[in-house]
Amino acid sequence: MCWYFGFPFWGTPWFLGGPFMMFVGLIFWVFVFGIFFYLIKRNTKN
Repeated sequence: MCWYFGFPFWGTPWFLGGPFMMFVGLIFWVFVFGIFFYLIKRNTKN
C-alpha cells in the first residue's frame, strides 16, 4: 500500500519519483483527512 500514498498528488507511483514524492503525498493525505474530520466535528457540534 506504500506505493499509493504519492499517487493522488503526483499522478505517478512513489517509486517513479523517489521517497520524497511519497513523503509529500503522505503530507497531502494527512492534510485532506484533517480537513475532512474537522468539518465532521464542526457539523456534529452544531
